[in-house]
Amino acid sequence: MYITENQGRENMSVSVARYYKREKITLECKILTPMFLGDADQNAALSTAPIKAALRYWWRVSGLHQANGAEELFEKESSLFGSADEKFGKSHVSVSVEGMISPINEKFHSSHEIEHPEVDYKGSNKVKSLLYLANMGILKPSLEPRYKYLPTGKKFKIHFSFPKNLSDQLLPTLSMFLHLGSLGARSRNAWGSIGISSDTEFNSAKISPKNWEDLFDLDFPHGLGKDENGILLWESLKSYQKWEDAMHDLAKAYVKLRTGGFPFSPPPHKQPEPRHLLGYPITNHMVSPWGNTGRSASELRFTLKQKDNGLRIIVVHIPHLFDKKMIPQSTNLGIKAKQVEIWKK
Repeated sequence: MYITENQGRENMSVSVARYYKREKITLECKILTPMFLGDADQNAALSTAPIKAALRYWWRVSGLHQANGAEELFEKESSLFGSADEKFGKSHVSVSVEGMISPINEKFHSSHEIEHPEVDYKGSNKVKSLLYLANMGILKPSLEPRYKYLPTGKKFKIHFSFPKNLSDQLLPTLSMFLHLGSLGARSRNAWGSIGISSDTEFNSAKISPKNWEDLFDLDFPHGLGKDENGILLWESLKSYQKWEDAMHDLAKAYVKLRTGGFPFSPPPHKQPEPRHLLGYPITNHMVSPWGNTGRSASELRFTLKQKDNGLRIIVVHIPHLFDKKMIPQSTNLGIKAKQVEIWKK
């Protein structure tokens, strides 16, 4: 993915005109980690809805929309991808999937274990690393759940079609999806990672990252961040032959991040603490104002990608302000400078 940091931002507003000349792109995909991808009946199956959702997400992160607020972003996104509102009409982007994959329906076994300082089951603080990344990590070992998922190694194709006059927005979006994206539930934690190849050249796609601290102006993902060293993107030095080993090391690193960087205090918490802004909920940490219903996804996204005949762990930080509804800016942790300080640490 070629990304320039000095490229000037030109007016790239979406045209509502529909041209008969269309760009057609096919991505050949291989499942690298189990994919929790379901249909309306919660059955594991290939479907277009999660793909369209991923495309919308990476379009927002690309920053090509140049929106200055939620309302403007919604209108531009609806003009491009469609909306139930009649004034926007149908999506300009057509998506279809080719391939049949039989799902696995069994307990999601995980033999790899990691230590978690906030877990204690009969004197043991060990949890299954794969279940931890699948947001099942605080369950007792005897409660390993049964889930339907699409297995690794299977292949399928995604077909995209859109007007050529929208290529400046959609080719960079597909480039980000190709290099950073995963599909399905828990995809933020590298589940549903996919290896992608295409006969279309995406290297000419140009995206302009912004200074990461400036992206804390809005409380939702809306741009790609950079610092003095470049884009907020990291890749593991180690190459893995087994996806289970890569996910195990990722789980260890994530536990260390969530438990080792900030001071502990016993729950329940009457007010949120700095570590809660890394994503909520947190293992065994109940924050009174939020309870069981509070949700704020982490700004960190993980995926696995194929490189050098192996798998590399990819981490990307998508900076934005914490949900204003959960933490008003009138409080200490609601202040932009404080959240930037927490992420710097």
